Amino acid sequence: MKIVVANQKGGVGKSTTCILLANYLALEKKDNVIILDMDFQDSIYSRWEKEKELYANDPLYEVIKMEVEEYPKYKVHIDSLQGGMLLWTCLAGWTRTSLLLYTRMLK
Repeated sequence: MKIVVANQKGGVGKSTTCILLANYLALEKKDNVIILDMDFQDSIYSRWEKEKELYANDPLYEVIKMEVEEYPKYKVHIDSLQGGMLLWTCLAGWTRTSLLLYTRMLK
């Protein structure tokens, strides 16, 4: 399953929502979760890296940092992931063209 957390406005809680959803899916639903952080601020990826250093336990989910343009190169590998949830977080201020491109990539 693929879930996209996106909004064109900044500061609306995309990263927070994505992290909370990933934690819920990992802890309560026992899903393997991968987050693709496509936000230029790297909010989720940066936090994930810091938490890996701070805590002794393994992370509940994996985070992959990538640019939107890189997605087609990895689509085959991402689509082959089995038995897991895939969450995207998107950057604020996308143009309509970027959003359309992104929507097509998800199909």
